[in-house]
Amino acid sequence: MQEKNAFDTDGKQGVFYMVPSLKDKKYRVWAQAEDESDPEPLHLNLWAEISKSLQMRSHSPEDSFQQYYTGIPRGRIVKNGPVWIVAWGNDFPLDEYKDEILREFNLDYANSVGNVKFEVDSHEKMTPGSKFQVEKLMNIEMTPSGLKIKKTLPLKKKLHRHSDNCQICKISS
Repeated sequence: MQEKNAFDTDGKQGVFYMVPSLKDKKYRVWAQAEDESDPEPLHLNLWAEISKSLQMRSHSPEDSFQQYYTGIPRGRIVKNGPVWIVAWGNDFPLDEYKDEILREFNLDYANSVGNVKFEVDSHEKMTPGSKFQVEKLMNIEMTPSGLKIKKTLPLKKKLHRHSDNCQICKISS
């Protein structure tokens, strides 16, 4: 059996999104690694599938999320010589998801020998307007420390006193 060296990895370049899961208040890593059929993975290619899933999960109208592809955390994996760069926007808790991201792109070995660098890249940061729209549609809050579901307050029913002149009672009778 031949031993691998630090430059011999089966890693893949590609893109990923951190997709909010309302069920367990965590992110799910959705990734697209490069392959022969699509040598240049783009966030927009993966976003079409994600936006449809978010729309169905949040019971929002069709195409509600389509234009907000910079509204959830994302990142990109590129190879620079022997080093793999994980570019991300510093807008999700990296330590919690680092291993999963590395696995998605087959970078466990490269990481074990010190050939993976995580770098904050402003291009991968969520844009405020899109982030706001996604949070509003999903009733969530996304912060660098994690995902939170916003509490919805039940509507309070107004009590009214019935009287002989009550307009509500006249309409319903």
